[in-house]
Amino acid sequence: MHKKIFIVIAALVIASFVFAGCAAEEPTPPPTEEEPTGEPIKLGLMFPLTGVYSVEAGTQREGALLAVKELNAAGGVLGRPIEPLVRDTELSAETAMRRARSLAEVDKVVGICGVLHAGIVAAMGTWSNENHVPFIGCCVCSKAMFEKSGIQIYNRGSVGNNIFLWGNVGAEFCVDEMGWEKFYLFGADYAFGWDLCEAWYYGLEAKGATLLNEKGTFAPLGTAEFGPYIAKIKEANPDTVIVANFGADCVNFLKACKAYDLKANVMIASLTMSQARGAGPEATEGVYTMFPLYWEADMPAVKAFNEAYMDEYGWPPDVYSFYAYCAVKEMCRGIEGAGTTDAKASGEYLDANPDFEGPTGPQRWMPWRTLMRNVFISVGKPPAQVTGFDFFNVLEIKGYTEDESYMKIPPDIAAEIGW
Repeated sequence: MHKKIFIVIAALVIASFVFAGCAAEEPTPPPTEEEPTGEPIKLGLMFPLTGVYSVEAGTQREGALLAVKELNAAGGVLGRPIEPLVRDTELSAETAMRRARSLAEVDKVVGICGVLHAGIVAAMGTWSNENHVPFIGCCVCSKAMFEKSGIQIYNRGSVGNNIFLWGNVGAEFCVDEMGWEKFYLFGADYAFGWDLCEAWYYGLEAKGATLLNEKGTFAPLGTAEFGPYIAKIKEANPDTVIVANFGADCVNFLKACKAYDLKANVMIASLTMSQARGAGPEATEGVYTMFPLYWEADMPAVKAFNEAYMDEYGWPPDVYSFYAYCAVKEMCRGIEGAGTTDAKASGEYLDANPDFEGPTGPQRWMPWRTLMRNVFISVGKPPAQVTGFDFFNVLEIKGYTEDESYMKIPPDIAAEIGW
């Protein structure tokens, strides 16, 4: 009897060591974020999903929704899930205002991100101040966005690239590094084109460059035939053309440069992946541009963002994906940092904490509600070297400096907008 009991006890002891050994060999499961709970925090997302900028707007929606997914996977904001409410502005200021009012008054959103049109973003900024609804735009910043009288706690400006950053960095590259001397400014006949060309004008003027057509020549939105404009550019005989066109207009201009054999250097002030692909590698070969983000850049932050985006959508992020992604993350950083969804408190938090890390590295909010960040100066590859989505070689990355030297506003514009 005692012998049997001993055998049973011995077997149990041995088994306990075996199981303990097995347990020790099993990997410890990684810690997981707590699932967000409670009433969702509603966030308005507005993009021109129909109209001439619908392709770019589609990438905006993708970037914004990826940001929401990441935030919710990390525990939400204030421990609550973010609920995105997507609306189509139809590239109309009237529609944008109507959608914004509905989001604020009916859906009770904590803020609105998006919009793709410099004039509509400026109008939304005014609306946000009047209605105390935080707003962050997602397009290139125009002068109207920077007017000091319009800078209040609710209008957060835009995460799109700053025109002065482009003008200052671009002029330094073109004149000091490339040695180009004679410039022709060409752009779209609305705020985007006017203001970008003006910023380049002052940047180039400060470098002693020759401006052949003062502050620019402009083509109406939706221009299909750029042949006559190319003829005028050839007649002026610049060594470099600075182009501030967008969307289908930019695609058509690039194709026209190839078709009419423009020999001058071409610098596109603001190019997107969708526009490059629309024009094709034959048209982008040798073309210079400054991307706010280039998906193939050899930077850890860019690679991480690109990988997450590719996993979600199967293609790399575009410029406007990046803008919308940053807008959502910043809106939510303000709420999390303030510890409340109160509009005034979240805005004050962002004002007091302007520095953050984004997919392209360090970024900083300037007092006039725009970001200082790096830009990726790039040149189009020969068609034989283009693979997949990789159309460009990155030549250098610059723009973010602690002394904010590239963010200086030209004195004439500073006086005009109250800074």
